[in-house]
Amino acid sequence: MHDLIISGGEVHDGFASDPVTADVAVTADRVIAVGKDLGAARRTIDETGLVTAPGFVDPHSHSDSVPFLPDAQPFKLMQGVTTEVVGNCGFSLPPEACEGNVDALRARLLDPQTRAAIRATAEGPGPGTGGGLWREVHPEDMQILRHTDPSVKGRRLADVPAGREPWDVLCELLIADPHAYVVCHTMDEGDVRAIMADPLVAIGSDSDIPIGPNHPRTFGTFPTFLGGYVRDGGVVDLAEAIRKVTSATASRFGLSDRGWIGRGSVADLVVFDPARIGHAGTYEHPELRPTGMTHVFLAGEQVIADGEFTGERRGRMLRSERR
Repeated sequence: MHDLIISGGEVHDGFASDPVTADVAVTADRVIAVGKDLGAARRTIDETGLVTAPGFVDPHSHSDSVPFLPDAQPFKLMQGVTTEVVGNCGFSLPPEACEGNVDALRARLLDPQTRAAIRATAEGPGPGTGGGLWREVHPEDMQILRHTDPSVKGRRLADVPAGREPWDVLCELLIADPHAYVVCHTMDEGDVRAIMADPLVAIGSDSDIPIGPNHPRTFGTFPTFLGGYVRDGGVVDLAEAIRKVTSATASRFGLSDRGWIGRGSVADLVVFDPARIGHAGTYEHPELRPTGMTHVFLAGEQVIADGEFTGERRGRMLRSERR
């Protein structure tokens, strides 16, 4: 007898094959069979009209410290993400500005000559970290999300100067709060859609930890892709979209038994409503819950039921199977 059968859903295998209306049988942590008349199960969930897909794999996140937070943080499970790749990172300020501790950073920004040298790097043609950033990013592109001065939170840098040079305003904001957080609105929507459609491109969040002022991508990357860009925007069809959030990433990282549905695959599974999947989060309220994600199973254990976190904490470290 199977532990679970998810019945009647539109099953996507994760490889962009044509979907089939079928049942998925799970025993312990594995998918045992996909098809019809699969036998008895201790539990059956009827998902007629919904999509059954492999759990989503996020190839770029900053969730390194999330397991050490005191409370459960199901913000990725709410999106259908069952596997995250962590440890990838980068800088936005030129590296010479970031050396040492906070006091050293403040001292450099307070010194006119050093401040000018940092600006030259940020405006220059060099390929290094931070090189050219100030040349490409304009003050009206920079939105301040986190700062100890509440009067600047949510505002664009161009709106703050009051007659002062924007570069100096930026430096003064960092002197006042070296842990300030900004988002740079520099992407062209046409470019984003073209890149999304490329078959070599998978989907990742580059998400932050779910605490304090944040970016909406932390709470809604995958529902936004499936709802706003796929269902509403038609960037790719649903089968290809599911491949981009499952096997395209899993195979790249050597996770051979994840990212697809079939006999022997790990039972990381999601069930969602394709008509409702989405995320209404904004920069002012990024933490809003996604809609349309009905059930999520992690190695056969249900962690999201009817859109709610079950309290089960089943995460574990994975290793690439490549040698």
